[in-house]
Amino acid sequence: MAGRHEVPVDPQAGPVEEFAFGLRKLRVEAGQPTYRVL
Repeated sequence: MAGRHEVPVDPQAGPVEEFAFGLRKLRVEAGQPTYRVL
């Protein structure tokens, strides 16, 4: 089962994008668990 493709997030675009960028970074550092697992 294939997941959704993530679109790039520009952390310089505003506070919401900066937050999303940080969450993605944490997910990568955690071993990229699926969103369902999260």
